[in-house]
Amino acid sequence: DGDGVQKDKTKMLELLKWASCLGAADATFNLGVIYRDGDGVLQDKRKALELFERAGGAGYADATFNLGAMYFAGDGVQQDKQKGLALFTQAHMAGSAGATFALGGRYFTGDGVQQDKRRAFTLFERAHEAGYARATLNLGMMYFSGDGVQQDRNKALEFVAKAHEAGCVE
Repeated sequence: DGDGVQKDKTKMLELLKWASCLGAADATFNLGVIYRDGDGVLQDKRKALELFERAGGAGYADATFNLGAMYFAGDGVQQDKQKGLALFTQAHMAGSAGATFALGGRYFTGDGVQQDKRRAFTLFERAHEAGYARATLNLGMMYFSGDGVQQDRNKALEFVAKAHEAGCVE
C-alpha cells in the first residue's frame, strides 16, 4: 500500500514477478489480481486466470476462490457455473473466507444450486467467524428478516453494528 514509502507500481510488479518465479503463491495470486483488474498493467483476464490456477495449485485458497469467481461469472472465460461452484467449494474447504461467503450467497439465492437458506446461514456464520465483514452484515439481515433463521431483531442489530465496525458500509 506504500506505507512509509512512495508507491512505485513498476517496482512492485517487478518484485511480485520475481517472488512468483521463486514459487511464492501469494505473489502469484497478487499478480493475478493485478492482471484481472488492469491495475497498472494492461488488463489480461487470460493471464489472470493462469496465475490464479498456478497459485491455487500451490495451495493458495483465495486464488482458487478467484478462479471460481471468474468461471461462475464468465469473466474472461466461458461461463461454467458448475466449475465455479466446485472451485468455490474447494477454496472453502481450504479456508478461504471469501469462498465461504460466495457459497453462502449461492445457497441463499439458489444461483447454480438448490436454494437452501439454512445452509446459507451456516456458511455466512463460518465466513463471519473468519472475519469476513460482508458475511456479518448478511447474518444481521437474515436475523432481521427471519429468512433462513428465527427472526431476532436484537441479534440483527448486533451483527449489523459489528459489520459497520469492521468497515462494511453496504
